[in-house]
Amino acid sequence: MTLVLPPSPFGLDLAAETFRALQIERRGSQYAIVAAAVVKRLDPGLAIPSDRDTARLVEVLERQGFVGTSTVISLPDPTLIATMFELDQQATVPSSSGAALGVISRVELGRAAGCGPQEVESASWPLPRPARSKASTPILALGCTHRDADALLNALECKGLEAVALEPRPLALARAMRTLAPSSKHIVANVDMDWSDTTIVLSYNGAIVYQRSTTEVGAPPILDLASRQLGFNGSLTRRALVRTGTSTDGQAAQPVDRSVDALVAEQGESLARELSMALSYVLHRYPEASVDLVLMSGDACGIRGLALALEQRLHTPIRIADPLGVLAGGDGYSGVCPSAPLATALGLALQSGFTS
Repeated sequence: MTLVLPPSPFGLDLAAETFRALQIERRGSQYAIVAAAVVKRLDPGLAIPSDRDTARLVEVLERQGFVGTSTVISLPDPTLIATMFELDQQATVPSSSGAALGVISRVELGRAAGCGPQEVESASWPLPRPARSKASTPILALGCTHRDADALLNALECKGLEAVALEPRPLALARAMRTLAPSSKHIVANVDMDWSDTTIVLSYNGAIVYQRSTTEVGAPPILDLASRQLGFNGSLTRRALVRTGTSTDGQAAQPVDRSVDALVAEQGESLARELSMALSYVLHRYPEASVDLVLMSGDACGIRGLALALEQRLHTPIRIADPLGVLAGGDGYSGVCPSAPLATALGLALQSGFTS
């Protein structure tokens, strides 16, 4: 007899241009998909979703068969506060004193945000101690202000959704990546690339050791430059950037294809440099480590030729994440994969309260 546990609170990823929702349930030792949805935002780019966007979201969730109203919500990138600090060996907080570590983290996050510690929500954890440092423990803290958290929760709860947790996107993304590279004891890099921003998350021995979101590399400049070069609107340019059946499969290249391929190769160099700098920083702290894998996810990870350009520049395997494939028993990797945008939503659905 297979034990079927109730469906999880569904993961709700509030990306800049879309809402991504995923609900799963456990069947024995495996997970199964209950429902999944990607909803285009009517008012993109807002940190706090508009009233008409949240109303539309709830309608889609009901139509797509999501069970219940409990949800784990991602903290939008514009509201995220991040800081790293070190505790002296004498002042290191024992793992059993999580509350005390939380107090210190809120003080540091408040300093970074220019507000008092009582105005901040935080999540923090100790990082692996660098081999060169024996006197202190590095701590990474992520959070947001109470004001931003309250505004976000009010926007969703007034439409009938029940928020059981609010989590920074890098945390959820790293959790999802652990399902794709569960045995890695070295550095795993994830490049979560949407059309509006690019997030780089590096994990070492299962802990996030670096995270950064930027609009300066990846899909945003590629989309902007290609739109101006081709004279297309945003939607047509995106289709041109991910279109298959071009010069890469032996067919004659069209002028548009050659133009796009050259632009992607150039911008791929910029993304590779950004990722190389992040990896160099982490490898400097942990010289005993090596880079196992680079996983790509997000709306724009299927830009034609970009993964290949990164692989050639970094000399490291590049894989497109397939979060729904791994739930179905696959290896979690694919070519251009329609489920790649759901990686963060999977991490939210796998939040520890459900998986323990």
